Amino acid sequence: MKHPMESRIKNILNDSAVRRLEECADIRVGYTPSNNEHRRSNLAPQVEYQYCIYLLQPSNIDRSGVIEWERLEKIPAPQPKTDYSVVDTHALHEGQVLLCLRGSIRAVHLSYKSLSQKRSLSEMGGRLLASGAWAVINPKPKILSAAYLCWQLNHPSLIERLKSTQIGSAMPFLKIASIRDLMVTVPSLETQNSISKIVDLIETTSALETKRTQLLRTMLSSILTTQNPRRGARGVKPPPNGDTSL
Repeated sequence: MKHPMESRIKNILNDSAVRRLEECADIRVGYTPSNNEHRRSNLAPQVEYQYCIYLLQPSNIDRSGVIEWERLEKIPAPQPKTDYSVVDTHALHEGQVLLCLRGSIRAVHLSYKSLSQKRSLSEMGGRLLASGAWAVINPKPKILSAAYLCWQLNHPSLIERLKSTQIGSAMPFLKIASIRDLMVTVPSLETQNSISKIVDLIETTSALETKRTQLLRTMLSSILTTQNPRRGARGVKPPPNGDTSL
């Protein structure tokens, strides 16, 4: 069932401008390691943080932006004083949006919370990069909010539009040109920020309701188990009068 606020959001967006995503953001494909880098990764999979490139794959991050840091692919540099000038242009930072190019379509907003461990990684000589399975989107801050864009890219109607542009059958993928040509709704920044806050509140409320329902079911199951030994665990004695009904 739709939240009542979703209808209001839809009405607001109907009156907003529609623009090509390329006009509102810089878009590129993630980093593809060279053959030499792949060989170093295979020869030394267990390395410390120091002097490494860390590749973020779609399987390493969930929709909320939580990164599984221990599962990142590590590509050790050949020497401590590696020139990172090339890879630095691909380094991930707060405020970007990642869009999965292969398989299931989903977008992830890289927030401060998502990158909480990135600072210590950078201080030790590492670089966090998105793999070639992602499109890395840098919204233009005067036009587009990253949180709002992420919400719009994850909206069912827009996902269906993106799916219609996928090519391939075994592992469908999106072409970067299709993402650049994607038409997105762009209200004022104030409206974008308001929508992002409302959506965040809706998702938080929904998550709390789900947890509440699960807790109530667990409590009910516990009560039934205690009150009805025939359906309960071993060792639970029936009432003294022998009446085992509820």
